Amino acid sequence: MNWKRIILLVVSLSVLGFVVGGAAWFLLLKYAQKYTAQTYIRVPPPVEKDPMTIGPALVSQDIQYGHRVSMANLIKRQSTLLELLDKTEVQETKWFEHFGKTKAIKLLKAFKDLKKNFGAYAHRDAEFVVLSMACGDAKEAALIVNQMVDLFLSSQRDTKRGEVSAKLTELENRKYSVQRELNAAEQALADVRRASGFTDLEEHNYPHSITVRLNHLQFENDNCVLEVRQVQTNIENLQKRVEESVSEQVKDELEANLKDVQSELIMLQGKLEELEKMRNEAKAQKRELDLARVQYEQRRRIRDERVRMLEAIKAQIEKLRIMLDDPETPKVQFVGYAPVPLEAGSPK
Repeated sequence: MNWKRIILLVVSLSVLGFVVGGAAWFLLLKYAQKYTAQTYIRVPPPVEKDPMTIGPALVSQDIQYGHRVSMANLIKRQSTLLELLDKTEVQETKWFEHFGKTKAIKLLKAFKDLKKNFGAYAHRDAEFVVLSMACGDAKEAALIVNQMVDLFLSSQRDTKRGEVSAKLTELENRKYSVQRELNAAEQALADVRRASGFTDLEEHNYPHSITVRLNHLQFENDNCVLEVRQVQTNIENLQKRVEESVSEQVKDELEANLKDVQSELIMLQGKLEELEKMRNEAKAQKRELDLARVQYEQRRRIRDERVRMLEAIKAQIEKLRIMLDDPETPKVQFVGYAPVPLEAGSPK
């Protein structure tokens, strides 16, 4: 074996390798070098926070990270990348233009390039999704990333606002429906008052005037009954004394007293009959009052339930209106645009 030939071959190949590698590096550095632009999008916790409350929502780290991953996947999905390529600012770049002569070819090759060089990944321990783009022009790399930031934030904002607006429309329709039911309930209460003739059917901590009158008549009636019984007992006693009396003079006096007491009994019986009549009328009014109050109470409960429902709907509508302008509603927030990279990231 000729060792000199072997050594010469090794040295020649090594020199040739250095020359070819250096030339390739120079050509890559001149014609295929890439600049990587990078920025962030903030992704708050994925919960519907009550805008009326103060303080952060408590969500587990795994759930928050999973939400950031889903946001990153939304950014990298095909439809989002195609929307990015549809933007005039992107199509006017040298990066897009160099992919071919026709727009169809440019879109296809640019999409494949984005799949390879555009990145979006979720930060594990912070509320951020990192966006990056690598291409041969530093300014265009930053432009493409920033166009995606605007596109995605606008898309999420419009989507979330659309969802909130749809809920608002649904609640507004529900509010009008409940308001009509409330009006009907108020009318039903008015109908009960008009039909019964009672203007005050609400329950109070004091008795109704009809109840007061009935109780008074019952008291008067009971007293009159007692008086009648007392007079009747007095008459019976006088009759016995008249029968047992021996003296004509005493007998005449007892009979005179008896006539007076009998006259008194007739008057008391007349009074009792009148009291009984008034008491029966008061009892009838009390029955009508009780019936009207039962009907009124049934309708009042419906009215009060509609009032509570309407108040709850109005409160929810107010919260949704606040959410429309709340920067945390879209669950993605602008942090800042990607700066133009100063150094090429490849080749190393």
